[in-house]
Amino acid sequence: MRIRILSVFVLTVFVLGCSIDPIFKISPTESDVEYYQGREIVNYTDSTASTYLNYECQSEGNFIFYIYAISDSENPFLVDPADIYYEVIKKAASSTYTLNKYYAVDPEAKLHSLGIQKESVDSEFNTASSMNCLFGVLSAAASLADDDENTDMGNAIGDWAEVQESASAEHEYNSAVIAESKNHWQNEVLRKTTLKTNDEIGGLFYLPVDVNVREFKLVIPLGASTHEFYFRQLKTN
Repeated sequence: MRIRILSVFVLTVFVLGCSIDPIFKISPTESDVEYYQGREIVNYTDSTASTYLNYECQSEGNFIFYIYAISDSENPFLVDPADIYYEVIKKAASSTYTLNKYYAVDPEAKLHSLGIQKESVDSEFNTASSMNCLFGVLSAAASLADDDENTDMGNAIGDWAEVQESASAEHEYNSAVIAESKNHWQNEVLRKTTLKTNDEIGGLFYLPVDVNVREFKLVIPLGASTHEFYFRQLKTN
């Protein structure tokens, strides 16, 4: 049964966002650690649920963790990644200021932000296309009115087409990046879910990095229960 449960940790991590050489190494301080594909797996079980947790990587100011939970409760309960947080236990000796609690990134807020980014990218492209078209028409008109035999209206139109092609390529690239990120946050990241008896859920969650932290307690609220995990944050450079 344990092997079957651990097998669900095979997942697609958003590799492009993970650091190749992390600034910090995150390790559980509990002695009861199991390994799966190089990952250090820690477990917490009570009457509400069994959770399995591991650290994945550091990316763009966040620590990425993966959680897998199975409900053992007779009553439905909500799993909300926005409620996950860590409390600072130990700070660096040179630290002058740091917060004592940090909450995980809310996936729903992130998806909303990506939607706004997509609208902005589309709006900028539409505006640029309109301006390019206007300048193209004006250039062509100026070429027709010019008596210089060397003036070539085709050059003006060609210049406009080249600029528009470049704008289209940039818009396509930016849209693809946003779409890939949206897919990641929709399907790979843990999202708000109601678990009933024997239901299970798994996904990534993001916690902000505080460079002054050396030890912290990670808290996972699950219904009326809280699952706690302890980690050490070691600087590697």
